[in-house]
Amino acid sequence: MVVWDGPDDLGNDSRLPAYMSPQQQKELQRRLGTPLRTIVTPEGWKLTVDVEGNGELYNLRQDSAERVNLFGRPEHRAAVRGLVERIRLWQRATGDRVAIADVK
Repeated sequence: MVVWDGPDDLGNDSRLPAYMSPQQQKELQRRLGTPLRTIVTPEGWKLTVDVEGNGELYNLRQDSAERVNLFGRPEHRAAVRGLVERIRLWQRATGDRVAIADVK
């Protein structure tokens, strides 16, 4: 299990892409500050989910560069649910209180 939390506040970060509109930069700042949880399995799956129910799912054995996000694909719903449950088991075992949203 790998865990990462984005920073709480990026403030006026000059590293944000200059080509983005102020609204896009604000949305990026909001998203980067959203708590995330990630699991990487021995079977090669990598799932990252956030408190809003957004996520990314990759099959690292077939897509090590993480180019094809499988998260929203119906054929992977069961895998996503199972991986989210594994994250929640880890959270209970470690006392992690970040409320990961239910995924559809």
